[in-house]
Amino acid sequence: MRHAFTRNDYGQAELTFGGDRTYLAAYYQYQGRIRNSGGLDWYLGIGPQLGFGHGNTDFYIRPMAGLDYKLRGAPLDLSFDWRPAFYVGDNSDFTAARFGLGFRFVF
Repeated sequence: MRHAFTRNDYGQAELTFGGDRTYLAAYYQYQGRIRNSGGLDWYLGIGPQLGFGHGNTDFYIRPMAGLDYKLRGAPLDLSFDWRPAFYVGDNSDFTAARFGLGFRFVF
């Protein structure tokens, strides 16, 4: 779910599943236009993520950088982003190779 606060400021909440875990995240994103691109925008963001499973809860900080494309005449938005993960806790860790691919309905 994504909400526009202004033309450039967005909030996004996600519920995802993978690797026998469930993840809940909230992000702030700043989005800017790419001139003469026909609906292609760039964005930068950051937010917390909680991972639930295996009897514990993990905490992550997730920055992101990506591209967003709104299809003209259709209620569909496509995105691709890089989302490294900073695990905060015992044995803190950093994982750089994390990517997101999104298909969103626009209301």
